[in-house]
Amino acid sequence: MRVQERGPPRAGIMTPTDQQDIPREWHTLREIDEGLGLAKGSAFRAFKSLALREDSDFRVLHPDRDPAVFQALRSAGRIYAGTQRAILLCDTARAQVEAILRGGAASS
Repeated sequence: MRVQERGPPRAGIMTPTDQQDIPREWHTLREIDEGLGLAKGSAFRAFKSLALREDSDFRVLHPDRDPAVFQALRSAGRIYAGTQRAILLCDTARAQVEAILRGGAASS
């Protein structure tokens, strides 16, 4: 997978939120993109290439179903401003996405 590099990661983006509804072990696609210094959408494309299970490997948050959590993610800078649905990855899924982005094979 070819990914577009961008500038250095933003300071503080990996800082976990203090919201109790969002455990620290769940990671957003924006955090992965920026943590690796990659362009927006890189983590999403890698995520889509994996066969992950919803609710165990990842969660999808909708602004109409989870407004407080969605707004907390947005306010904390953990999701992009235009995000329509937030995808949160568990530690294992995050590691698989990062392995793809670094040019390695994702382990299942």
